[in-house]
Amino acid sequence: MNKLRPRNKICFQNNKNIHANLNIFKLNKKKWQLLKKNIFKKMRQLDFIKFQVKIKNELKKTFKNKYKFNHDKNILSLLNNLNKFKRPEKKQKLYKERLFAKQQFKNFYGCIPEYQLKNLFNFLKNKNNNNNIIHKFIIILESRLDMVVFRSKIGKTIFESKQIINHGKIKVNNKIITSSNYILKRGDIITLNNFKIEKKFFYLKKKNKKLKNNYNLIKIIRKNKVNYIEFNNKYNICIFLRNPLFKEIKYPFNLNLKLVDEYFKYN
Repeated sequence: MNKLRPRNKICFQNNKNIHANLNIFKLNKKKWQLLKKNIFKKMRQLDFIKFQVKIKNELKKTFKNKYKFNHDKNILSLLNNLNKFKRPEKKQKLYKERLFAKQQFKNFYGCIPEYQLKNLFNFLKNKNNNNNIIHKFIIILESRLDMVVFRSKIGKTIFESKQIINHGKIKVNNKIITSSNYILKRGDIITLNNFKIEKKFFYLKKKNKKLKNNYNLIKIIRKNKVNYIEFNNKYNICIFLRNPLFKEIKYPFNLNLKLVDEYFKYN
């Protein structure tokens, strides 16, 4: 048995804080030192790459200003054609990057089994003839019940929202639903069955003693609202207004969706 919590385990696998709910600086045990080193190494590498790009842009500007009047375009042509002389990337490297992007994508949506994702992707591929499959694929995943519970901040993490659904503490249109795969439709109403959100945030009252009302406290937690979900703080009712647009979907980490699309197409 592995005693690690799922969110900590996912950080260790991907070397990133995907769900943005874990403070890495508080992890002081020996087993988390390797994770801290890997994360800070990647941050330094990204900073170094950004610094190199800035230097290249400054060099281009200087060459343009100096050789503009003399019409010497040899140096500028060399700088513009640097990418052509790079070696082609190996197939193994591409596969590694695609697999890593798929792993991050899968873990963000609550470790959905891979065969379910492939079956859904192939269904959309046959139906839509390869037209924006990844957009429709993500919209279906965002309209799942567990993801809507997580986006509306009824559950702190997606794993907690799945547990709430499995215990039968959420109703959709006055019917108890225990499957987190349930896909919501326009106008569906989500209510709570013998479950209070106020108990979960009791630790914030101690920090903010000025807040006497629970409703004001819950409003502060729900600052970053989503446009396609509406939540009533008094009655604890959530309404799924419509399917989300692709532009509205945001991730707390950098994700390359082209690599995810290529992985499901070619593997």
